[in-house]
Amino acid sequence: FQRALELRPADVPALVGLAEVELKEGRTEAAETLLGHALQARPDCAQALLWKAYALAVLNLPQKAQHLLSLARGRGAFARDPELMACAAFVLERSGGDAEAGRLYPGAAFCGRGRGERQAEALVLARLGALYARQNDPKAGAILTRSRMLAVPAAEEP
Repeated sequence: FQRALELRPADVPALVGLAEVELKEGRTEAAETLLGHALQARPDCAQALLWKAYALAVLNLPQKAQHLLSLARGRGAFARDPELMACAAFVLERSGGDAEAGRLYPGAAFCGRGRGERQAEALVLARLGALYARQNDPKAGAILTRSRMLAVPAAEEP
């Protein structure tokens, strides 16, 4: 991502990708800055809006996070993209919105299944199962089992 940004400093996918790395490394302020640059270049980028909402939630700025989450959810691609839906649910979880996250994860899993994206569906179901387990919901075990089954590559036909 660094090399891409050296060549094109306003490359939105590179800015968002580097911000995701910064978030994973615990450098939330750096990620928030990168996402701000991405949104200056493309204010309608739902992925940048969602990751910035996550960064703001980590920085304990829940109102700002909710505002960006609302903007991202209003984007047309949101309802058709399992990654965006799962990311929004993840932001909601981080912000204490477990109930709303629990409503988004199944939709994200369904979209992933409909697009034939086994790994995406498996990852989303793992998050949903963990959320249910924290809530002592009896569905947690079945969802986690399904997630593990999907995570195993499908056998190829002879």
